[in-house]
Amino acid sequence: MDRIFFENTTAAIGIYTDPVNNHETIVLGEPEEIRQFFRSNTPTDRIFVCDRHLGMIADDLNRISDNRKFMTMLTDTVNDMAVVLKEAQGKEAVAPCFEKLGNIFTESIQRNMIQNYLIYSVSALYNTKLAELNSSVKLTKKALHKVSDGLSAQFLAEYDDLIRPFILLQEDEKKKSYWSIKEQIEQNECDSIIHIVRSHKAKGWQTFYIAEDSFTAFMSLYIEQLSQANLMVRNCDICGKLYVCKKNRYPTVCGDAECKSKQHTIINVRSRKKAMANPFYEVYAKFSSRCSNYRRKMTPEQRKKYDVRFSARKKELLAFKKNLTETSPYAKMKTFKAMCDEYEFELKEYSDVVRE
Repeated sequence: MDRIFFENTTAAIGIYTDPVNNHETIVLGEPEEIRQFFRSNTPTDRIFVCDRHLGMIADDLNRISDNRKFMTMLTDTVNDMAVVLKEAQGKEAVAPCFEKLGNIFTESIQRNMIQNYLIYSVSALYNTKLAELNSSVKLTKKALHKVSDGLSAQFLAEYDDLIRPFILLQEDEKKKSYWSIKEQIEQNECDSIIHIVRSHKAKGWQTFYIAEDSFTAFMSLYIEQLSQANLMVRNCDICGKLYVCKKNRYPTVCGDAECKSKQHTIINVRSRKKAMANPFYEVYAKFSSRCSNYRRKMTPEQRKKYDVRFSARKKELLAFKKNLTETSPYAKMKTFKAMCDEYEFELKEYSDVVRE
């Protein structure tokens, strides 16, 4: 990444969404530089632009949860930068830290824009404090160190504010915790400057948004843009990961095959428990189980013949059972049980005939 990008002092993040073409543009940089880009579509070395499929912010957040080393590495680097600031050292002393930030700043096709935003925000925070420190160089040594101590403490405090939405992801080393959009936005109130840019392009008027120094504000804007496109971000009921789906008809699990399989199992278990609460379930289940056992020692051809009658009897019983409830007269319950016993006896004898 170009060093000039890391000389900025304001961490702004811009967003443009195009639901029709399933596209989003995320831009990092100074507010004015981002504004100029949205108007002219001409990037500079002071901004970082990413064009990709709409909704990939959810993937970015999931990958940060899956890669806990990133947050640890970022925090360690910030602590090193705070020490340099506290000791009132200049750019040369902090250069190795900026080199580390540059190394973890991703520019590949799979670049993580949330990860990059956090890195960029750290650099902007530090540059702001360093500028304040440089304006105090004429102070006495004692006074300078007092200023540097305060700036170092402010730098760490502002970093804590920056990563507060991600703190829960790091608390339990044994269990992965994924971002919850609703909880994080509601729990992390923020004050932020929001810029709205309107520009007339070939496709007509387009609206772009820029949030300064607040990831939570950016996410609020992002969620609102998705909502206007009838999309939402939610957590998978099984694994907890974020995924984007339609608001009106949304699945409760992500697209992972394992999650879908587990959901199917859960639904079956719930259905079985619900059925077992029905007083007629046990009677029918006993009939079905015993009659199924009669076919175990049959050849495929014999089983095929047996199943014709077995299926017919099950169909009759299920039709009768469908009209039964817990409040049905005892006589109906007795009739149903008698039918099950009769059909079981019939199928037992029929199984002997089929096997002859």
